[in-house]
Amino acid sequence: MARLQGFEAAAIAASALQSELERAKELQRTSDQRIDFLQAHSSKVSAKLQEEQRLSLQQRKTICEWEARWRELECVRDELAAKVHQLEGRKRQLQADLESARHRDVDLVDQLNKSESVRRRLHEIVQDLKGNVRVVCRIRPLLPVEKQEGKALAKMTIPAANTIEIEPTKPTEKALSFEFNAVFDSQAGQDVVFDEISQLVQSVCDGFNVSIFAYGQTGSGKTHTMQGPEVPDVETEGMISRSISQIFASMHNLQMFGWKAPSSARIRVTSSCARLGVA
Repeated sequence: MARLQGFEAAAIAASALQSELERAKELQRTSDQRIDFLQAHSSKVSAKLQEEQRLSLQQRKTICEWEARWRELECVRDELAAKVHQLEGRKRQLQADLESARHRDVDLVDQLNKSESVRRRLHEIVQDLKGNVRVVCRIRPLLPVEKQEGKALAKMTIPAANTIEIEPTKPTEKALSFEFNAVFDSQAGQDVVFDEISQLVQSVCDGFNVSIFAYGQTGSGKTHTMQGPEVPDVETEGMISRSISQIFASMHNLQMFGWKAPSSARIRVTSSCARLGVA
């Protein structure tokens, strides 16, 4: 009886141990699952931490680069500020020089106007001394057709710049001598003739009325002298075109020195021709 009771107690104890073992195994499985979950979570956290560290390093690198760039920009800003300061000083100096130049320009223009007034008075005196009426003589060369016909110029000499002598054609005649303000031989070009009358054109620019005309018999070269050939060039253009060119050149020179025509001023150039006959 006692032995049977001992077996029952052992069986109960064994059953209790089995129950404890099952509970221990269940706890072990639960612990393993918890450990696996924690390990997986730890891996995710570790990966995220590594990514955050990588981003942090990248941001630090970017910050360092921007700080370096900022320092460069500060240096550039300081250089630009220094240059602006230098340019402002240069600007002030140039403004002062410009103001000084303006005062000098006003003085020079005033001196120029005074000099121009003196020149006009002296020019007027010279023209009055030469005479208000002047007569010049130009000898026309033979035309090609005249040379072919065997014609020749009259025998004449120019003993002085204003005198011409025509030799007599007969022994009983005397040489004829004529005096003019100037005499041009048959080789004188248009420019030489214009040099003589250019001072009169200058008088036009100074505000005086001047008349320049050519007279002589038909075929003596009046049109050639005043207008030049049908297709003139720089050497052959006539007195009219040369006079107009000088007038406009004088206006241009005056404008270069500050002269301005009044706003109401108008320039009109007219040309007319009349045939005069003397019986």
